[in-house]
Formats: sequence, C-alpha cells, structure tokens
Amino acid sequence: MVVRSAELDRVVVKRVIGLPGEHVDVSADEVRVDGRPLSEPYVVRRGGRSGSFDVPDGHLFLLGDNRARSSDSRSWRQPCLPISALLGTVLLRPRRPVATPADRGYRPAGSGRAG
Repeated sequence: MVVRSAELDRVVVKRVIGLPGEHVDVSADEVRVDGRPLSEPYVVRRGGRSGSFDVPDGHLFLLGDNRARSSDSRSWRQPCLPISALLGTVLLRPRRPVATPADRGYRPAGSGRAG
C-alpha cells in the first residue's frame, strides 16, 4: 500500500500485515497474526526488530519486504498508521495471489458494504 507517514513526513510503500483489532507478533524468522503464522513468499530478507503489537480500531500495521533493513511499524514511534493515511495501492502482477484486507473480510466502518 502507498501511505503518507506523518512521522516520517513522506510517502512510503509498505505491506499491510495487521488490520484493526488484530494482534501481530514479529520475530526474526516469522510473523504471526492473531496466533496464526503468516505465509510471506514475498519477503526479500528476514530479520530486523521483533515485537508484539495490537492494531487499534481505524489503523493498520505495516511491514516492508526487506525486513532486515526496513523502516516500518516495528520502528516507528506510532507503530500503527491511521487508515486515513492510505493513499492507494501498488499494482503489479504477483507471481502468487496476494491477500488484500478485503480478502480477509475487513470492511472499514461506514463503508456501506456488508461483509
């Protein structure tokens, strides 16, 4: 996703890992969302900071694909960005299907669509 980071004062491209209400555990070799391991064939290099994060309502938890060197939710003062910071998506043809927040059943409050 393409997001505007007020903390970094710039636009960044990161992957949405955690949705509102989810708990994310990040270790050097694995990411778990609500206790379930996340399949991440797109990760370039594993590593970097570890931690546990609760994603508040109206926010997203983001990680970069090069985990060892990425500036992302793990290192930001405010780890979760508000959904309103979302500017768009990066369109490319993935080698494998990629799950989107909508694929995982998430619908923003007030979207008017039934989930």
